[in-house]
Amino acid sequence: MEEASIYVRLLAYLIVGVILAGGGFFIFPGFFPPDIDKVVEETNERLEYSKIDFLDIPFISPEKSGNSTKPRRSLIIAVDPEYLEKVVHFEIKQYTFETGGSQEKLSKEIKELFVAVDSVYNREDKIIEAIGEIEISAGFGKVFNISTKLKALSEILYALRRLLELKTNNVEIYVKGYADGTKNDWDEPLEKGYDGNDYRIFKVHPPTRPNSKNQFTFFKKEVDYHVPANYKNEHLPNLRARFMQLDIVDHYIKNHLVGKGISEDNISVGILNGYEFKTINHLDRKVEIFVNIY
Repeated sequence: MEEASIYVRLLAYLIVGVILAGGGFFIFPGFFPPDIDKVVEETNERLEYSKIDFLDIPFISPEKSGNSTKPRRSLIIAVDPEYLEKVVHFEIKQYTFETGGSQEKLSKEIKELFVAVDSVYNREDKIIEAIGEIEISAGFGKVFNISTKLKALSEILYALRRLLELKTNNVEIYVKGYADGTKNDWDEPLEKGYDGNDYRIFKVHPPTRPNSKNQFTFFKKEVDYHVPANYKNEHLPNLRARFMQLDIVDHYIKNHLVGKGISEDNISVGILNGYEFKTINHLDRKVEIFVNIY
């Protein structure tokens, strides 16, 4: 019996050793949680205009959703208030980035930005400085001068990739859009190229207290959000979030990250119902990225 007990203990040690080494048998998901704090600290060191901050209160309400599973960590990726004046966000009345009024030009610049971020990913200097030094081939060699309005975006993409590479069970990404106030009631036709069904009806997470100001707690269950053919200022927050969700974050993940040690099976990208401020302030024409890591 004693000899059998020794064999049992030896077998247990062997199994633990294999798990620790990650050596070809099985590793229990979440058995050794990643050092999220260290990754966030290292990521912030490479960011100049943006910053990742931890949130103490979950922004998706597990009680209201019927889901008792709480995220390991909740975070927000946003422009550092110190640099808000230096980073241009959305133009007045617009929900895409202005790059000459052309979807083709916008798509080209965004695609080049994706490549630029990937090219400097493994460097140690600031993301903005690193991108300024590389060349992007677009039929001919040229220095890629990242436009001011996309500087914060490049940092957000880098931060997202760092978080998605954590060996976690699941990552939920949420985009929340904002708009400042307006003096006059106005309406505009949806922007050409961004006026299809994807921008006319889409899913958002509604706030748990819809009548309160700038809500930061949302239901897990999504609802349909409808945008008329002529949109108004009140539609800008969710339209900006939709653009960021569909044409930036989701596109970057599926076309640039999947296959690089990242699987889209455990990643979701949603929209938190946005907020329209009452006062006019160009700094409020923005989006913020929230992340739940399980």
